[in-house]
Amino acid sequence: MLNTTDINVKVRFLVLYQDAKWRATRIAYILKTPLRTIEDWISKVNQGIDISQVQPGRGAKSTLSESEKQNIKRKVQRKPMSASTRKLGISYEKSKDTIHRVLQEKGMKFQKVQKKVLLDDDQKTERIQYCKKMLKRKGEPLEELFFSDEMGIRLSEAHQSSVWMGPRKKIKVENPARDIKLNCWGAISKNGSTTLHIFKNNMNATFYQEVIQEHMQEMEELYPHGFSFMHDNSSVHIASEPDLEKQGLNLIKFPSYSPDLNPIENLWSALKGRVASDNPRNETELTRSLIRNWDILTEVDNLIPYFDNLYERYQECIDAKGERLSY
Repeated sequence: MLNTTDINVKVRFLVLYQDAKWRATRIAYILKTPLRTIEDWISKVNQGIDISQVQPGRGAKSTLSESEKQNIKRKVQRKPMSASTRKLGISYEKSKDTIHRVLQEKGMKFQKVQKKVLLDDDQKTERIQYCKKMLKRKGEPLEELFFSDEMGIRLSEAHQSSVWMGPRKKIKVENPARDIKLNCWGAISKNGSTTLHIFKNNMNATFYQEVIQEHMQEMEELYPHGFSFMHDNSSVHIASEPDLEKQGLNLIKFPSYSPDLNPIENLWSALKGRVASDNPRNETELTRSLIRNWDILTEVDNLIPYFDNLYERYQECIDAKGERLSY
């Protein structure tokens, strides 16, 4: 079976040798390939041999039968958390690389597992009831509803982890001499959003109520005839609810463990991505980037996709009998 990585290296070799007319030593250095290998490829190319094709007789023949390969695949499928190429290699007296190739041949991939909260029946029922409520009267409850949430971001994390770069260039990101963390609160609706509230201290019930009161006028201006408000079920939020209701805030109960049903979660992700592109180097730049990008993302036209997608998402949750959805 032809190795894709090997093909890519050979393609680059052909470009450098035939088009750029580079010498063997320079090509070997750039491609991080032994000089003897590069010289062998040059010799074959000069003879008119296609080096991208595996020559007859080349390549190790598998010593595992088809039934053994299928058995290896079944073992991994039965107990994926305990199976490993090393253990399987010992069982079949093969190297772990051989087992790795067999599993790839059988269409399996080695990738990260997804961690999620397992919902009980009551929680699933609560999610279904909530989704049905939101879809009543063609989704009317969503028309005047604010989704709120908090998010934290560190200065040391506010940069791109991967970028395009040339073969000889290494891009380094300087860690801040003094790392800081900023917390953000915001609320979004179909008509617009509050401004972003940035703070450093830990959130408690008293401070949370102060934050909402500070932004109450913004929400009332967007919905002068009244609106509903939603937050998740953190202990701070729950402790604040009696006082918030006394102040006239119409709270909508949000189901437990349901960030997949809150559109602001995806907006936080987009905000972090835009801030990372700015690559802020200090607290002032981080604050400025957060505010500027929040204002852009929460323009009414930019918020439409987050809300239009909710109708399908709620129906999908109902169809999935309350199970968690990817987001």
